[in-house]
Amino acid sequence: MGIKKIFLVIILLGISVYFGTIKFIYQPRSQEVKRLLKALDEEYEKNRIFFEITKIKEDTEKHVAQELLKSEKDLSWLLGKISETFKALNLELLSLEPQPLERATYYTDIPVKVRTVCSYHTLGELVSRLENSDKFIDVGYLEMKTLRETTPEGEEKGPKKITSSQRLDSKGFVLLDIVLNIHCFYPHFNE
Repeated sequence: MGIKKIFLVIILLGISVYFGTIKFIYQPRSQEVKRLLKALDEEYEKNRIFFEITKIKEDTEKHVAQELLKSEKDLSWLLGKISETFKALNLELLSLEPQPLERATYYTDIPVKVRTVCSYHTLGELVSRLENSDKFIDVGYLEMKTLRETTPEGEEKGPKKITSSQRLDSKGFVLLDIVLNIHCFYPHFNE
């Protein structure tokens, strides 16, 4: 019986080692592997979403750069927009002078100097319409003088301090000689 007991002890020891290995080594590692696989799946999903967002951002930037700004990158769009706004407000453009382009790190500035005659109210409407355009337009420096009545020789009537010689529009508002510096900004993408 000695061999049977030894054999039985060896079998019981083998079974104990087998179940001990499963219980104390395999299961904890298996749970760790499952946890790591779950974390990997979560990270993969985050990265997938990140890459999708990045792709959408790149596509949007490309669309803006190619489609929305394609026809507007030249000066003609800005001049057309200014002309359209003046026409809508029934204003006369006395001068329209494109200035040299100013290229900055992230944008290009297309400045235009405009001269017109209008009232304060119309000036406010003009600036509002230009700056509320769907593009990047800013009315920068603004210079204004009251418009005075002149004699046939071109000299102003009366002393400059008298306001009765100021020219008025059809509604009785004081007319102003206005010089506007209008800027249109175009962003640079992926440069």
